[in-house]
Amino acid sequence: MVFDGARIGLPLNGAPSSHILKPAIPGVEDSVVNERFCMALADTMHLTHVDTELVQADAWFPAFDAGQWRETACEPHPADDRHPLAFRFSDYRRVSP
Repeated sequence: MVFDGARIGLPLNGAPSSHILKPAIPGVEDSVVNERFCMALADTMHLTHVDTELVQADAWFPAFDAGQWRETACEPHPADDRHPLAFRFSDYRRVSP
């Protein structure tokens, strides 16, 4: 996604985008709802799951219906000297209705 101060541009030809708009953008009405809109259009997600529970954070990934997604790849990484928390990279594809 591109925001030039007045307009929001979407990726061309299904190019991946990891940008999620969180705060309201002055002059762009309803920019906060963009995140949910993008999730409704997405057919693929690439997520990093970290093995921890946070009590406080300033941003959260939006909730999604796990029944609508199928994990297609998973790459686990245990905690080690460089990474104090275990994590995994997961790819998901939306299940066709």
